[in-house]
Amino acid sequence: QNSGWIEAVKAKENYLITHLQHPAILHRNHAGLWMSLQFESAELTKKIAAACIENGIITDWFLFEPNAIRICPPFTINTDEIISACNIIKFCLTQLN
Repeated sequence: QNSGWIEAVKAKENYLITHLQHPAILHRNHAGLWMSLQFESAELTKKIAAACIENGIITDWFLFEPNAIRICPPFTINTDEIISACNIIKFCLTQLN
């Protein structure tokens, strides 16, 4: 029972890793569907977070790491939604970089 749930999360995690690639991302930490994306500066990070929110992706930066935003989709997200969200994030990164 639990192994099916774990495998589903791993598969979704792999979609995030595969589809969330962009030169502006300096470092990425992840565990399951939780991910942080690190950028060049706090100023750029705040602009990226704001652009993501304007485009329908809820995110924010970390108080303890102002150069990183948090990605934390619900477990119920499907692969099409993951790919769509990644494309929106990459669009925001391209517009601001």
